[in-house]
Amino acid sequence: MRVLIILVVIFLILVGSLAIGFILTTALDLNRQKTPGRGERCRRCGGDIPDNARFCPHCGQNCGQMDNHA
Repeated sequence: MRVLIILVVIFLILVGSLAIGFILTTALDLNRQKTPGRGERCRRCGGDIPDNARFCPHCGQNCGQMDNHA
């Protein structure tokens, strides 16, 4: 019975760690996509995208017409 409790506790710690990592990674990605005063950032490579660009000049990712006023 103790072994089962220990395994459950270890499992919960691992799941919690993964959840925290996912939340932090998502928050950092959202901050990286748009930097105030510098325009839009590419979601694939993080490079600066000029106003009204359809493609990222760094990696070629299709960005469409991005709205810089969001």
